[in-house]
Amino acid sequence: MRIKIILETFYVVLLGVTLGATITIGAIVAPTIFKAALYIGSDEIDLFASGRLMSEIFRRYAVFVGATILFSAFYEIWRFWKDDRLTSVLILTALAFVSGGLFAWYYAPTILALQAEGVEATQTIGFNSLHSQSVSAFKIFTLSVGALLIYRVSLLVKGRSSFY
Repeated sequence: MRIKIILETFYVVLLGVTLGATITIGAIVAPTIFKAALYIGSDEIDLFASGRLMSEIFRRYAVFVGATILFSAFYEIWRFWKDDRLTSVLILTALAFVSGGLFAWYYAPTILALQAEGVEATQTIGFNSLHSQSVSAFKIFTLSVGALLIYRVSLLVKGRSSFY
């Protein structure tokens, strides 16, 4: 029973921290970084430099996302196998895993590789398409992690979690 409480506590906190970090990066950090020249009053930071800086933030964030989705997948499959037989939760977990995995293990490294090739590589239709897809994956990941967090917290509130 004690291990279930520890795992559930860790999982709820992990989902909350992940959701908070994701919202912070998407709503605060990215818009600020991409408009850095406006705040600093300098032409030293152009869109390409801002993109390189944001990509480094995303590279580091991707490691965290990878750990979160791996733990989430193992935890939710374990709970489904043990006692929590909701297919919708597994679907949400799969959605978080796929969208987070695409973001962390495909889009972020691919965008970094293209940026390493120079400004010209980031000014193509292919790069813009790749970037748009990564934004969509990021949003889907945010929504699915948020839904998983709401579900797990609602179980705590209803008294149907491992704590009881």
